[in-house]
Amino acid sequence: MQTRNDVFVKVLLESIVAAKVTIENEYMSLICSIDGLRHPLLRHVPYQPDVQSSDYAISVPEFLTLRLPIVNSESFYLSLV
Repeated sequence: MQTRNDVFVKVLLESIVAAKVTIENEYMSLICSIDGLRHPLLRHVPYQPDVQSSDYAISVPEFLTLRLPIVNSESFYLSLV
């Protein structure tokens, strides 16, 4: 049986490696906004919040550009363990 954390990680990884981006950037924006990147999986994600709202609004081009560094990040893999 999958825990909520297992489902979270699965959906997060699927969104990062999606071949065609539809709403994955919005999903990542929401995840980043939930706790301000304090979660160990997100601690080194290279996104910056909106200065006025402190929320994350990740565009499709930004998501496409920065998802490879996230996947290649050693800290990302270490946080999965």
